[in-house]
Amino acid sequence: MAMALVLGGGAAKAMPADTATSDATEQRVLLRLLGSEQALALLESTAEELFQRLGIQVDVAPVSEELPQASEPPLAIATIEITPPLCRIVIVDGGSGAELDRRSFSESSVETAVEAAAHIAYFVVETRLAEADRASAPAPPPAPAAQPQPAPSSPAVAPVPPTPGAAVATIAEPEEHETVSPGERGSVGVDLGLTFSVVSLGSGRVRPGSGLTGEIRFPSLGVPLGVLLAATTHAASDLEFQGASAELRPSVLRLLATLDLPLGSALAFAFGAGGGVEWLRLTPTASADGVQVSGAESMFEGLLTGVAGLRIKLAERAFLSAFGGVDIGLNPKTFTANTAAGQEVLLHMPSVRPVMLLGAAASLDQSPRFSAAEAR
Repeated sequence: MAMALVLGGGAAKAMPADTATSDATEQRVLLRLLGSEQALALLESTAEELFQRLGIQVDVAPVSEELPQASEPPLAIATIEITPPLCRIVIVDGGSGAELDRRSFSESSVETAVEAAAHIAYFVVETRLAEADRASAPAPPPAPAAQPQPAPSSPAVAPVPPTPGAAVATIAEPEEHETVSPGERGSVGVDLGLTFSVVSLGSGRVRPGSGLTGEIRFPSLGVPLGVLLAATTHAASDLEFQGASAELRPSVLRLLATLDLPLGSALAFAFGAGGGVEWLRLTPTASADGVQVSGAESMFEGLLTGVAGLRIKLAERAFLSAFGGVDIGLNPKTFTANTAAGQEVLLHMPSVRPVMLLGAAASLDQSPRFSAAEAR
């Protein structure tokens, strides 16, 4: 009787020990976030939904918190920085600390950045599990050698049909998922469009015009930088003196470096700075008695230009741009008429002159300006 009680007590103690061992070996992943409270809440819900497919527990915590103590290290530790438009993720092995993956990607909002980071972590962990399954899978047994068919003892005996060899089971390897970073885009983007321009010549002379724009972007840098080339020609302005007249027509070529700051999925605030050349074409249109008119002349003036404005998405590849700013003339022109009393100023162009650019453009590359990469 005493022996039975001792054995029964030993069995009762073994059951919780097995349960503790099962809990300790449960696989888990740790995600550490540098970002806002909104990003933390979104990452918790998104990561939990993804890693449930793999049967893995996921813990999400800010980087400011210390690493939780556990009997077994996590399968992987991911440190995620959600600071749109530029975001980063670094994934290391939970046991050895070896780096598994490192990405930098560009997103316009916290929601898309969290979605992208969670999918990157999911694909890396899924790939690790697939590799571990292949390494632990037993090798397939060799096919049994075919037995030689004995010759029939007499013609009257029907030959025995050969026994088919045993089928060899093959283990299909799981397909590897190609991890594609949402920030991976074309190295160069191109936008072409039409623009409406307004420039000032001074003395209340505001001249409208139109032209073409072309812009080169660099999506692979992770920063929304670009180079804008705008060529415009404007309506002529008349200069008159004692019945004689001439028209002054300005044309401008500007080269600007641009920087976009996303305000949402379809809106961005943009800056531009650079320089250009203004071509002033003076052409006589009428003459008068006693007034000597010179022939057509061309004059060039260097410009420094600064603009700021908005870009608004219209469609998948089309958008509007609206910029306002100033041109600073490096060598302002003055137009005069020679009289007996001396020179009479017909037009003096100031050094600082306002400018406005309104345009519509379309992206010709595979990475449109307002596209948001999605992990699939």
